[in-house]
This record gives sequence, structure tokens and C-alpha cells, in this order.
Amino acid sequence: MRPWLILATAFAGGAAAVVCLDRAAMRRRHPGTTLADASRLRQRVQDEMATLVSHADMIDVTVEGGLVRVSGYVLAAEMDGLLSQLTRVPGVHKVHNALSAVADPRRFDELRERALAERNADDLMSQPYSGA
Repeated sequence: MRPWLILATAFAGGAAAVVCLDRAAMRRRHPGTTLADASRLRQRVQDEMATLVSHADMIDVTVEGGLVRVSGYVLAAEMDGLLSQLTRVPGVHKVHNALSAVADPRRFDELRERALAERNADDLMSQPYSGA
């Protein structure tokens, strides 16, 4: 076997092991987390975001245990403050940042229209074909 293939395989195996261990640790720390708990935490995070950023409607929040994932768009000047404050919300143990920074606030209208068009396209794709 080639040395680079052995190295790549070892790296992939190590990365998979770390992900599995992290998930196991999360389940052990929060064994009784229910869907209702996740929903309440998501709402607390969204409420906090509404006070911290000017375009909170452009940010999606998902919660799994104490892991909160934020994605979407935020003003570059507001990103650091948002992320640091989210870690202080009760119940949040880790924040996964998948946000894109926007320098010009005027771009939000364009981004909003694009997101709406993508949602509409997804809705069309999920409808059954009528054959007409």
C-alpha cells in the first residue's frame, strides 16, 4: 500500500473516532434531552439573537443537545459579539458557526430575495409530479 494512502486512511479514521467520541460525550452530559427541551433552547437562542443583531431573520438555528448551530448571514461587525453571547445562553454548551459575514447592510435585501427563491424552488421540487 502507498504511504499517502495509509496516511489518508489513518487521518480519516482518527477524525471519525473524534466525532464519535464527541457525540457520545454530548449524549452522556445530556442524557434526557427531549425535543421539547431542544425547542425551548432554540427559542431562547433566537430571542437572544433578536437583541444582538440587526437581521436576526437571516439566521437559522438548529439545536441538538447543547450544541447550537447557527447558519445564514450576519453583519461582519456583529458576528463576534453574537457568537460570544450565544455561548452564555443557559443550556448552550457549544456553538457551531456556519454564518457568512456580510460587510454591506444593503446586501440583505438581495440575500433575502435569493433565500426566498431557493425556498420556492425547494417547495416545487418536493411536490409530486402530476403528469399533466
